Amino acid sequence: MRKRELGALMAAVAVSAVTSVSALAAPAAAAEPTARLELTITPENGENQRSVVLECGPAGGSHPRAADACATLARADGDFGQVRAHSGACTMEFDPGVLRATGHWNGTPVDYRKDFTNPCVAGNETGGVFAF
Repeated sequence: MRKRELGALMAAVAVSAVTSVSALAAPAAAAEPTARLELTITPENGENQRSVVLECGPAGGSHPRAADACATLARADGDFGQVRAHSGACTMEFDPGVLRATGHWNGTPVDYRKDFTNPCVAGNETGGVFAF
């Protein structure tokens, strides 16, 4: 009888050890971003539309300067109307189009649209968020 009890105890210890090692080896789940926006620049002529995904909290997505764009939006609490424009010289080129941002910022839906006179102005007026 002692042999059986010892065998059962060893089996329980082995199962427990395997379970513990498996739990330690499992990769941590990636944090869900607190903000996710699809940013689109559509020229008036409809050609060469560009889109990126911006994720914040943590910064990521396909935006080439995600950390800077997230910082700009964080200072404005995700409100594009409150974003401080960058200063910078732009040519007087007339290349109008539309900026569009859709998604969510910290649980709040975002649906932003603005016409612009050229891509340089668009980038400056949005604090670099649309500079891609």
